Amino acid sequence: MRIFIVHAHPEPDSFNGALTRAAQEALAAAGHEVVVSDLYAMAFNPVSDRRNVARLSTRVPDFVALMKPGSGGRHVREFRTFHNRIDWDRSTMRSAA
Repeated sequence: MRIFIVHAHPEPDSFNGALTRAAQEALAAAGHEVVVSDLYAMAFNPVSDRRNVARLSTRVPDFVALMKPGSGGRHVREFRTFHNRIDWDRSTMRSAA
């Protein structure tokens, strides 16, 4: 099984860090493929701003259509505005399914 762990703690030697490492080691020892995304190690900022987009689109989206059920994420897919690191994490999560 492919497993994607998101670790988010500013101190690598914290209890959370120990839990992440223990889970990674135990799962790998059991034969699973494990990928860890350490948000603090990659200087992740939880406040979204222009740094999280690769480019700004000049097209005006149909906001009403984007609010319909089942359209989640369509704006980003159509306008290709995710930052490369976010794209990598999204594709990694999809491959872990």
